[in-house]
Amino acid sequence: VNANGPLTVSGNVLADTDGAGGGGIYLINEAAGAPTTISGNLRVPAPFGSWIYVRALGPLTIAGNLGNASGFVDVRNEGTGAGNFTDISGNIISGNGIHVGNGLSAAPNPLTISGNLTSGPAIVIDNYGTAPSNTTTISGNVTSTGGDVYVNHFGSPTGMLTVSGSLSAWGDVEVFSAGHARIGTLDAGFNILATVRGTSLAVDGPWTAGDYLRVDAPLATTRLTPAGVLTAPSVDLV
Repeated sequence: VNANGPLTVSGNVLADTDGAGGGGIYLINEAAGAPTTISGNLRVPAPFGSWIYVRALGPLTIAGNLGNASGFVDVRNEGTGAGNFTDISGNIISGNGIHVGNGLSAAPNPLTISGNLTSGPAIVIDNYGTAPSNTTTISGNVTSTGGDVYVNHFGSPTGMLTVSGSLSAWGDVEVFSAGHARIGTLDAGFNILATVRGTSLAVDGPWTAGDYLRVDAPLATTRLTPAGVLTAPSVDLV
């Protein structure tokens, strides 16, 4: 589907029902500032790696569930105008990786994820918004059963990354905030690498790494709440 204005998908969309691959679901809205709303479920059950791809240039709301048996799921908001945002309350499940991202924008471009994200390979969440006090908020659980989890909040040192859900990975969990951060549960089979460039970091849950845990926050006042516990064979606080 290619749209050049407000786009609403309220029904369920099912692709590749013949199992032959080469299909997938592609929803693209090229209208700058136009809202895209997906409340229906998007599902690709075929075992051949077709994508679910959503691209918007304006406010993006996903309340439905996205499921791809063996293909990649890519959700992008590349809008740059005032009033832009991405809000994902539906769950996303993929057999071949998940990417959710807000593109470079001088206007506020908050990214909010309250649904659960689950994938075999890696999951990447990034927000490139550069506006002062821009936010990335994750209250859902993000789980990679066979890869890594990466969460990146770029932009201004006054921005805020908040993770109240859990980030769990078979491999590494890497978290970066150019601003402040408040982070709950992190669970990594190998390494946890957390970098905060703002002046405040709150560890608000248990961080457990199978091998190595590093916190790089040279400018931040780092505070462990009563729930904040760092556990790993090797721990570095920089």
